[in-house]
Amino acid sequence: MKIKVNEKYGEVYIAYLSLRNPKRILTYGDCLFVTRIEGNLKIVKSYLFSSDVGKKSKFEFPEGLDDLSFKTLKKPINIKRYLEPADDEDGMEHYSKNI
Repeated sequence: MKIKVNEKYGEVYIAYLSLRNPKRILTYGDCLFVTRIEGNLKIVKSYLFSSDVGKKSKFEFPEGLDDLSFKTLKKPINIKRYLEPADDEDGMEHYSKNI
């Protein structure tokens, strides 16, 4: 869980979801953007981690608010890691980044 700041939405929590021991390329997962709206936590954007010709590449296919993205968020103010994808080299590389 990473907390970033956006001028319009304030604190935006970013949750990366994956399996601990993925067996297939596309099981690395999703990225959810969560923020408070009227006092309640809401998922406001989601991305899928996509592959190109069998190789993991990047998060894409965004769904949700058009004005909220990786580009509109500032640097993390806090990072919490809960369950690392230890058996997935590509997943561990992304999991360890401070983005």
